[in-house]
Amino acid sequence: MLKIIEYQKKNYHHWNNFIEKSNNGTIFHRLDFLSYHGKKFQKNANHLLWLKGTEIYAVMPLGILPKSGKKIALSPFGASWGGLVTGEKFKLKYVFEVVESLVEYLKRRKISEILITPTPMCYFRSYSSYFDFVLSSLGFKLINREVLNVTKLPKNSEKVWERLDKKCRNQTRSALKNFTLKENVKAKEFYPILIEDKHRHGAEPTHSLEDLEYLERNLSRMIRFDVAQNSEGQRAGIGYFISNASTLMTFYMAQEDAAMGKNGLNALVLRGIERAVKEGFEYLDFGISSRNNQPYLGLAEFKENFSGFSGFTRDTYQMKLK
Repeated sequence: MLKIIEYQKKNYHHWNNFIEKSNNGTIFHRLDFLSYHGKKFQKNANHLLWLKGTEIYAVMPLGILPKSGKKIALSPFGASWGGLVTGEKFKLKYVFEVVESLVEYLKRRKISEILITPTPMCYFRSYSSYFDFVLSSLGFKLINREVLNVTKLPKNSEKVWERLDKKCRNQTRSALKNFTLKENVKAKEFYPILIEDKHRHGAEPTHSLEDLEYLERNLSRMIRFDVAQNSEGQRAGIGYFISNASTLMTFYMAQEDAAMGKNGLNALVLRGIERAVKEGFEYLDFGISSRNNQPYLGLAEFKENFSGFSGFTRDTYQMKLK
């Protein structure tokens, strides 16, 4: 039988060590990542652990926030996904115990609703849909599904070129001649490119420069930025998160207005894939190509041109508790 407990500061290192060794933990479950928010959500954090005896069996980052005079629970809050993290060896009966105890805990706290976005399947060491099945079985509703473009990487970096679409190969070859690539630049060099790109789409970046510099200082082994610049000073950039030992993700892809149509991103993507292969990653996650269940077909096609990407989903489940 499992015991549910609330996170305390004394659990900090045990939590992060568990994430490192887990079946499906990622950067978004790490407490040192979530702390980039500083004190903004400090009073809302309500992370949970499940113990089997004295050992951690599972964890879930969780926030409890006010909404329209009520309280809602979110996993994740301030990250791309959250949900249950377990070890590689786990049983269906225990996943039922976890979710049942979670619902009981939230009802005692008089929470009116919970939203959970679990880790996408490409981040699992051993694939399992147990958690999704249990959520559905106990009355959670699937309320949103986004599509991720993810490629399984070849074992040899020399195979990367062979997987490019013909037109993409020609564009990329030309871009490599015209752009100089700089790897592992500072966030402050990448950020102006990101701002210009987001403003072109009428949006703001998920992270402020201060957020990215915090992560750069505290999680330097899990975040990096590459920039491409041509002779006219036109730039493109990619911001990577090393999500876990098997998967690298492009959290940001951006280009300046003047760099549009110059294919600087092509050059960055190719070199990024080649480097990921050499570093031993199994997957490269190019992020979502949809929003609110609606596809961005042009964005998906750009990514697919680099190796016929596979589609995984990022699902969100909801339960009304009262």
